[in-house]
Amino acid sequence: MPRLASKMLVLACWVLFSCHNLMSNSAKSLYRVQARRILGDWSILLVLFVLPWSGWGAQSGDFTYSVQGVTVTIDRYTGNATSVIIPDTIAGMPVTVVGREAFRGSDGVTSVIIPQGVTQIGANAFTGCTSLADITIPNSVTIIGGYAFSACLGLRSITIPNSVTHIWDDAFMLCTGLTNVTIADGVAIIGNQAFYGCSSLSNVTIPSSVKSIGYGVFEGCGSLASVTIGNGVTAIANVAFRSCTNLGTVTMPNSVASIGLSAFSNCPGLTNVVIPNSVTSIADTAFWGCSALTEVAIPSSVTNIGSRVFANCSRLATISVDSLNPAYSSAGAVLFNKDEDTLIQYPGARPGSYTVPNTVTNITKFAFEGSGGLTNVAIPNGVSKLGDQALYGCSNLVNIVIPDSVTRIGKETFFGCMDLKTITIPNSVTNIGTGAFSDCRSLTRVTIPDSLTGIPNQMCFGCTSLTNVTISGSVRTIGDAAFSGCPSLIDVSIPSSATSIGEGAFSACTGLTNVTIPSSVRWMGSRAFSGCINLRAITVDPLNPAYSSADGVVFNKNKDSLVQYPLGRAGGYAIPSGVSSIRTEAFEGSPNLTQVTIPGSVTNIGPSAFSGCSNLISVYFEDNQPGVGRYAIFDPSSKVTIYYRVGTTGWGPTFFGQTTVPLLQPRLERLTLLSGNTVQGQVSNLSLTNCVIEASTNLTDWTELTHLTTTNASVPFSDPSAINYARRFYRAKAILP
Repeated sequence: MPRLASKMLVLACWVLFSCHNLMSNSAKSLYRVQARRILGDWSILLVLFVLPWSGWGAQSGDFTYSVQGVTVTIDRYTGNATSVIIPDTIAGMPVTVVGREAFRGSDGVTSVIIPQGVTQIGANAFTGCTSLADITIPNSVTIIGGYAFSACLGLRSITIPNSVTHIWDDAFMLCTGLTNVTIADGVAIIGNQAFYGCSSLSNVTIPSSVKSIGYGVFEGCGSLASVTIGNGVTAIANVAFRSCTNLGTVTMPNSVASIGLSAFSNCPGLTNVVIPNSVTSIADTAFWGCSALTEVAIPSSVTNIGSRVFANCSRLATISVDSLNPAYSSAGAVLFNKDEDTLIQYPGARPGSYTVPNTVTNITKFAFEGSGGLTNVAIPNGVSKLGDQALYGCSNLVNIVIPDSVTRIGKETFFGCMDLKTITIPNSVTNIGTGAFSDCRSLTRVTIPDSLTGIPNQMCFGCTSLTNVTISGSVRTIGDAAFSGCPSLIDVSIPSSATSIGEGAFSACTGLTNVTIPSSVRWMGSRAFSGCINLRAITVDPLNPAYSSADGVVFNKNKDSLVQYPLGRAGGYAIPSGVSSIRTEAFEGSPNLTQVTIPGSVTNIGPSAFSGCSNLISVYFEDNQPGVGRYAIFDPSSKVTIYYRVGTTGWGPTFFGQTTVPLLQPRLERLTLLSGNTVQGQVSNLSLTNCVIEASTNLTDWTELTHLTTTNASVPFSDPSAINYARRFYRAKAILP
């Protein structure tokens, strides 16, 4: 009996014996019969046990291997040689597979010869072999697995023989030293990102045998200068050549029917592209940012063009369309639909003024995006909407006339039009998208028409020159960050129709000094006026049912919750007694706030209540430690001293990282009426160096009588003016350092 067969019999006996021990008595007799039949013919045994068996990990020289049927798979290279020759046979059986992760991380290996007969190179087989510079792939290999050679940084050249049919996903990804790839005619599939990030690769020819190239197949190959695509390819996959920044020419065959999403986007070296007459579809952003393109011809076959296909092509002067095209047309080098009622793409290099044809009723998304030379646009009266980001990044646009026919201005329509100084929104507009005028840094004036009931989020975000905003009486909502980052805005009148002011609506409007909240406002978002470092007072209409104000500070209607402290106020602030909560970020970013007194009525302080108060040095709590939750109320870098009254509870040596100090409350003693009706008294329990004596006739209105600065434990004071009053009350207050 051959040696291998005897080994299989031993295995069979062990398996049968093990199974026999696990069986019930009733099954054992039947099992013995079947065992005798199997053992009586060892060829049956091979069918039953050899074919499914993968073998155990065995060692041959520097290789760990396993047996698959009658062939060998290299499982792991365990040696430390720099040059490796994989044997063609082990234990008399042919080596056919370089297995998964067989050489992974063998960073000392510089060259590998794979023998004839190997048919597969497994996934991650050579991943991370950073010193591998030379590899021989024989003509027997049919499959190169996923990530097989990924991150082999030292690999300079690779020849893929014509036996290979599949190069799977990421096979050569991030082989940054790879300069040359030869793909033989025979390869049918090149997987997703197969050569992604091969930044030294200079040219590629895809043979006619290739039927499919995956997404991102050559994405980020920054040195790739030319690509020739064989006539077997029918689709240029999504992001196939994105960010190939040195790509100058692309030859596409007549077999290509579609060009995918961002297929050639951000290829600033691409000077010329010929779209073959077989192409029917060009997906979104296919040539976005190809800043060297000067002209593009759309053949008659194209019936679908996505959004932003040629946007940000800053040198593109001409877009022409074959006159036989059934879906599109061109006029004056501008791309339209066939009926010329929809403007699709304006060539970015056309300078000066442009008058949109009277036939146009719709301007699509991104139609003028990145047209840096455009200075003026005249829109005809038939246009009903301006698409999202239609004039995005037209940095030299100084004037645009919006006709009364327009009802909608899209999202970020004028974003980044940095030379646009004024804009007139007609009364026909009923909807404006988010960020419509964001980053228009020269815009000085905006008038919101009566037709609008809401100001969208970020409408004028970052309009640094905006000084005047007129909001009509129809507006009910002011969106989040609507005027955030407008430091030149010195005055804003919130109409009595407004019911809500969004989060951060006027944040960082550093020119604002006073704001009045009308009676109609029912809701104000957090940080509505954060960063307004010169805002000294926020006044709430007394008839407002949701909010109130006292001394320029915003509270809820019952004045038991402090909502917003005006950041322009300087010095100290004593929170009124009766306030029970300090809302989230209420004092945030108050640069000139130095001291805060918190009454015993406060039981809750919201997160970040005092964050960013860079000059805050002391906070005095008049009673027990309030509830603060798990979120910090001070910045970690704050240097605030926390004072609390002796006898109160809940205090430790620190409070959110700030040092705590117990404080004795000053006490008045031995008040005496002297001759001449002068009152004299004594102050004791002085634990600080500053104390104020105040006097009142009604226990409501207090006047400072004297300010004591002393290190003594007890000091006298007098009130010569007591003779002027029928009765007089006195109190002593500690002044925090």
